[in-house]
Amino acid sequence: SDLENTKSRLQSAQNQLASVGETLEAAIAKNSSELAQLRLKGERNYYEFTFPGKKKIQKVEDIRLILTDTDRKKGKYNMKILADDSEIEKKNLVINEPVQFLVGRNRIRYEVVINWVEKDKAGGYLAVPKDKALSSLGVPVKQ
Repeated sequence: SDLENTKSRLQSAQNQLASVGETLEAAIAKNSSELAQLRLKGERNYYEFTFPGKKKIQKVEDIRLILTDTDRKKGKYNMKILADDSEIEKKNLVINEPVQFLVGRNRIRYEVVINWVEKDKAGGYLAVPKDKALSSLGVPVKQ
């Protein structure tokens, strides 16, 4: 009976993890139509961008991004995020992988998602909370 109980609890935990994974997957846009659906939810502002090339600064809203390397075959890239007089370097990222970081005195959570990578180019979007005052308090924004 202990073995059956443990199996049951394990199956329940696996189902919960799968549900959480599906929820997180739904919060990431992989193309323009999915980004439009996220915009309709109204929780965040989304800014699409394309890097002009490697080692060139791309200003998006109040941050700057620099594409440092790409691997088109593997769908990987490296980039630097410049915000609040600090530099965050991210390496070996995969397309459609969200990169979250905190910005400003209130530590507001921004998210960058790169949707496509080419030889010297890449593009994606920046997600910024609509109500920055509430998001800095950790209070979810209600519609």
